[in-house]
Amino acid sequence: PFTLPLPAAAAETHHAEWLTAQRVHVARAGSAVSRWLSTAAAPRMAASMMGAGSTSLRTVRAGDTTSVSAIVGSCTQAPTVRARVVYAGRRALVLEDVTAPQAGGMDALYAQLGDEYDRVMHPLLEAQVGNPLAMEATMRGPAGGEGRVVLLFTRTVNDSLPGTAGYVSACNFYPRGTFAASNEAAVLYGRVPSVHESPADWRRAMRSTVVHEAKHLASFAERLVHGRDVEAPWLEEATARVAEELYARTFTPGAAWRSNTGFAASVQCEVTMCDDRPLVMWKHFSGLYAWLQTAGTARVGLVHGDAGVVLSSTEANAGYASGWALVRWVLDRSMRNERDLLRSLVAGGTAVGMPALAALAGMSEADLLAQWAVRIGADAGRRTTARVVTADSWAYGDIIGGMAMLFPGVFSAQPLPAVHRSAGRFALAEASVTGTAHYLTLAGNYSAGGQLLHLAWGNGEGVAPSLAVHRAR
Repeated sequence: PFTLPLPAAAAETHHAEWLTAQRVHVARAGSAVSRWLSTAAAPRMAASMMGAGSTSLRTVRAGDTTSVSAIVGSCTQAPTVRARVVYAGRRALVLEDVTAPQAGGMDALYAQLGDEYDRVMHPLLEAQVGNPLAMEATMRGPAGGEGRVVLLFTRTVNDSLPGTAGYVSACNFYPRGTFAASNEAAVLYGRVPSVHESPADWRRAMRSTVVHEAKHLASFAERLVHGRDVEAPWLEEATARVAEELYARTFTPGAAWRSNTGFAASVQCEVTMCDDRPLVMWKHFSGLYAWLQTAGTARVGLVHGDAGVVLSSTEANAGYASGWALVRWVLDRSMRNERDLLRSLVAGGTAVGMPALAALAGMSEADLLAQWAVRIGADAGRRTTARVVTADSWAYGDIIGGMAMLFPGVFSAQPLPAVHRSAGRFALAEASVTGTAHYLTLAGNYSAGGQLLHLAWGNGEGVAPSLAVHRAR
């Protein structure tokens, strides 16, 4: 009775390249703090946005029209968008492109989105992830206030980046003397509904995108203000998915950290629209299912999916979802507070990417991947909400099993393509285990003795693989 709402995987395909470009921009520009300190007229420059005819984003009110740079590729030359201020709140400033197909007809929905950002999204990010406005004092000075995040919904996203729901640019945190197209503000760019798209459907998908992209703003701002390296794209995306997950919990009674939330309270409610919640965990678990089905070929979290790698929608969605699940596992197994762990990971340190996550987990990269893979593989086909070994935040098997029941023929309750062998002598040769996992199921009577498993590492290049075993009775 339900239409299967597919994840917007094309957006994830674009993000690996986009986030890699942000690292390049920041590396070339150097310290954002130093750039602002060396700009004698920084407060004056930050007071106006795009020159003559613009209204300062510090003083605009609902109904005003202003100009904003829509940074698409270049941070020095960018198209200018004329936009009307639809909502001016405490932490959110919602702008609509005056040339949008449905311009002027969606004020109520934009206001709802702005209000939700003020009440729910920004406080959640600031408390548990990072502050999207961490650069405000640097850009505006102590007297500049804490500012607002600019949510610009423009057809530039639709026209220039088809399939992309939203994005941000680190260049906006630099003065215009460094990047001429900088808006000198925390700006989130989102697509507008097409002519044939229901505004309600657009809002249903866009709400989690706003949280996701605002998390990128938080990561850029926190790292720039402390002079730390921009995160590796795959882990930046994975932690943005964690931010979405935290947002999803606000709609699910009892869905706290390590609460083992099941299908009925999460994904089922999202896809059947049992209330006003948006699509969030559906995207996470449909992507994780895709990774489980292609385990052995699909890399976890797109560890090697940076610049120059062209990904299909399925690969991108699977990669980012598996990256989320890997970070989630690290957060769940730790004895430290989830909030403190996530904030320290987002704020950054001396390492980025897998070394940073492994250091947080307190184990080697290979052991981290192996232990996570065996656990996620064991849990994926188990239809239960009971806590098995440790207290997880999500009942993976129950959710995947529920998806299989709701959409038979699309999902299977047993997604792993594991190789099956009986007890005794056998040999398997795998071309590569770099950044991925291969599953082997052994069946037999071990009452009289054990089974010796020997892992041989071929040419010795890269990170040595690791072996993890789960015993099922």
